[in-house]
Amino acid sequence: MKDLPGTPGTLSGLFLRFLQCLFASLSIMYIASTANFIRYTVYRYLAVAMSFQLLWSLSLACLDVYSMVTKNCLHDLVRLFATGDWLTALLSLAASSSSAGVTILFYIGGCSGDCTKYQMAIFLAFMSWITIETSALIMFWLLISG
Repeated sequence: MKDLPGTPGTLSGLFLRFLQCLFASLSIMYIASTANFIRYTVYRYLAVAMSFQLLWSLSLACLDVYSMVTKNCLHDLVRLFATGDWLTALLSLAASSSSAGVTILFYIGGCSGDCTKYQMAIFLAFMSWITIETSALIMFWLLISG
């Protein structure tokens, strides 16, 4: 099995997981800082999706650190990583896209003061999706090549 950039147990893989955690946690912070995100189901969905992605990425980052410290290879777990990455990527894309659509409707209809926070939370959610999708593609490549 090849060691591509972003492979589990490497420094680049840990960096990808760190970026996923960073963007997901910042998105949660922005969406939770709005006055009335709890009133809209789509923003609650975004917060739950980003929370799930944060937990998944944080657990895999801990596995990457453990693997780097003990010099163990995580190639046996690639199928699990690929499945989890694809599921969280789809969940994040769905939450980000639906939230973006509702925010555009709010913006067209004359938005109150929270529009900027919604937009920033959605931008960070899309950034989180880009990093998890990159990781999912790497996992898929490792799965089919190994």
